[in-house]
Amino acid sequence: MRRMVDAFNTGDLSALNSLVSLYYVDHQGIDGSEMFGQDGFASVVKFARGSNPGLRVTIQELEASGDTVKARLTWFETEPARRPGSMEHASTQRRTLETVRFADGLAAEHWGKGLH
Repeated sequence: MRRMVDAFNTGDLSALNSLVSLYYVDHQGIDGSEMFGQDGFASVVKFARGSNPGLRVTIQELEASGDTVKARLTWFETEPARRPGSMEHASTQRRTLETVRFADGLAAEHWGKGLH
C-alpha cells in the first residue's frame, strides 16, 4: 500500500509490475468509472498528477486484515490561481478511505471513498 501511495507522490510507475496485478480492478477509477489492469492504475496516477502536479499524499492510518488493507489518506493538492494573471495558488486537502485487496502480493482490487 505504501508503494502505491508513493506512485501518486512521485509519478514513478517503474515498479508497476511488482505493485499491481495484470487483472487489477479499480472500482472507483476516474470519475467513478472502473479501471482495469496495470494500465488502469497508471492512468489514475497520471490523471491525479496531471491535474495536480504538486500532489502530495500522506498515510494517516493503515489497517490490515487477511488479504485486505485499509488506509486513511490525506491528499494535499495545489489549485491554480483563481484570478487571471495571478501566480498565487490555493492549497486544499481532502481525506479518503482506500481499501485494497491483495492477491499473490499484488494489488488486485481497489475501492475508495471520500471522508468528511
